Amino acid sequence: MSLKDRIPWTGLLAQSAIIVASILTALGADAWWAARQDAATARENLEALQRDFTLAQGRVAESIRVASQSERELLALFMAVDRGEAVALGREAFLKIHHAVRYEVFSFPRGAYDAMVNAGEAKLLSSKALKQELADFYGGFDDMRVTEQQLLRTVLGFQTSDVFERKVNWAELGYSIGHPDQPIGSRLEERIASWSGDAQLENWLLLITVHQAAVQEDYLFLAERIDLILHSLAVALG
Repeated sequence: MSLKDRIPWTGLLAQSAIIVASILTALGADAWWAARQDAATARENLEALQRDFTLAQGRVAESIRVASQSERELLALFMAVDRGEAVALGREAFLKIHHAVRYEVFSFPRGAYDAMVNAGEAKLLSSKALKQELADFYGGFDDMRVTEQQLLRTVLGFQTSDVFERKVNWAELGYSIGHPDQPIGSRLEERIASWSGDAQLENWLLLITVHQAAVQEDYLFLAERIDLILHSLAVALG
């Protein structure tokens, strides 16, 4: 009997096929499980991003409201001062000044995005367009922050200026905010009347108005991008 006749080739080949099939099945199961885990992780990240951007949508709407109101009130005050009609506003003149020293710094909840990026899971997002939108959105904050800082510096400059101390005064401003319907006396009438023709005060009011308008413009652009990303997230989540 030859060596060839003594080796059970058929059995060995069958066993080898079974082993190979088992390995391939195990590898396929592992790949399937890994793919399912990746899909679940990607969906969790999408849902977390959707929550953050929904929250941001409300916050940016409030920031737009504050900037818009401040711009509107400041412009109305400037026109009254320029026409010599500020006294007729009574304590409302101080309430309009209050809008000059108010500001809304937009705060974006970015926990979901940072967690996803730090965990190296951004690559799991299947939509290239969404990944690009997110990268552009978070990378574009610097321009908006510059505009906000310019507004804050201008407001702080006005608050600490000599004209603010002489023409407005924190004590009078605070009282007017707390008692908006209280009448004003002759002394306060004289102070408000002195606003007209005060080039420094008018300059401050216009300067802050311009910065409020610039901030509002950035917030409006931001709101459009948030809406766009929320739409993309809704599509990705199906």
